[in-house]
Amino acid sequence: MQKDEEAIYWNDLLGCEVVNDSEIMLGTVYKVDNHGASDLIFIKTDNDDIIIPLEDIFLIDFDKHNKILRVDWDI
Repeated sequence: MQKDEEAIYWNDLLGCEVVNDSEIMLGTVYKVDNHGASDLIFIKTDNDDIIIPLEDIFLIDFDKHNKILRVDWDI
């Protein structure tokens, strides 16, 4: 089976830098998990963790080559 180039797999997100739509670096994805209603991405910041639902309304862009996830999320 061939891997779909457009598909995003959990493993692709691990280690990605996460930037919001204001160009603020939020942190790095260290875990992706399913909690029933949706998948969640766990982001390690300098001071704490951020948990964002992995849903289209929060995702702006994913640059798989540079491992950058852009999200609509304010801190």
